[in-house]
Amino acid sequence: DRFYNTSSQAAMSLSLIYLNGNGVPEDEAAARLWAERAMRENHGPAVKAAADMYYAGYGGPKNQRNALMDYELAGEARHAGALYAAAQRREGGEGAGAKRKKAMELYARAGQLGSAPAIYALAVAYDKGDGVEADPERALTLYKIAALGMNAPAQTAIGTYFYEGGSTLGKDLVEARAWFE
Repeated sequence: DRFYNTSSQAAMSLSLIYLNGNGVPEDEAAARLWAERAMRENHGPAVKAAADMYYAGYGGPKNQRNALMDYELAGEARHAGALYAAAQRREGGEGAGAKRKKAMELYARAGQLGSAPAIYALAVAYDKGDGVEADPERALTLYKIAALGMNAPAQTAIGTYFYEGGSTLGKDLVEARAWFE
């Protein structure tokens, strides 16, 4: 098990070395090859890195369908960033079967793993009733959770809630100012 983790981490390190040209000439194809090797061992960060390479076309042709599948695979390995990326791709209509409901599910899973941007995306959805039933109180709760994760847009949204009196808590300029600062 220790070799397994070391092997995938070493392959991922080599991928980054080739991608960034650290001590070797930059080589996107080699970077992609090493990321794919680490990915085969289901190393979450490597799966996300390979998906990023597929999505952007680093080291080979763009393959957004494979990227979307790999983001979701990395999510199965509990990689919050990969789940967030998959949700963004689904929400943006990229990849086969893009659906808002699936994006919301992926945002929720990423949020459960601690992704503040995913929690913020859910808060916006509940705030606007976009893909879910509008629920300002739930939105405010989610904004606060995302804000605790140092998500600046969430902090601004909370300040706006209090400035405009957008919740049942009413208008509170002192509270609004605290969130804006």
